[in-house]
Amino acid sequence: MTARRPGFSYRATAIFIFLFLALLVTASHAQSQQVSRYDVFTGFSYMRFDSQSIGFTNQSNLFGGELEGAFNITRKYGIVLGGSANFGNEIKLYNFLIGPQYNYRRNNDTIFVRGLFGKDRDQVSAAGGKTSIGLSYGGGVGYDRHYGPRFDLRVIEIDYLNAHSYSATQKNVRVSTGLIFHFGGK
Repeated sequence: MTARRPGFSYRATAIFIFLFLALLVTASHAQSQQVSRYDVFTGFSYMRFDSQSIGFTNQSNLFGGELEGAFNITRKYGIVLGGSANFGNEIKLYNFLIGPQYNYRRNNDTIFVRGLFGKDRDQVSAAGGKTSIGLSYGGGVGYDRHYGPRFDLRVIEIDYLNAHSYSATQKNVRVSTGLIFHFGGK
């Protein structure tokens, strides 16, 4: 018999993956999008924080926001620099990350894959309030839907972040959605 993590639902995960794939399949095929030099993403962020590694009894659900900028070197390759802040009961988590990003663009759709590394800052208000700053690295995938020359919708972004703070390793998953604003032509 396999052990089941508290709060983890295979059914919810399967539904989420199905909806994501259905969105990709049903996307319309319009004319090719122009690629801007700079993109700015801002949006909502949910993080499943591995708080058991620092002494909590369960995983923590943290909610917050993400802000990132991208410099598109070519149509396919870019560099991403961003930060996120996620908050929950007794925990505040900040991530500051940079890394390369590969974009697969087709018609009005962009699917991206990226690697990330940087720093994370954890604040725990329990037990007198402690703060730890550590190394963070990981990667992610996402899907953007092009809506016009000045903005896109980030339908979904999923990042796995391996963070090292409080002399422990946290294996976190961050899911984000929001708007992308374009600046500068190619």
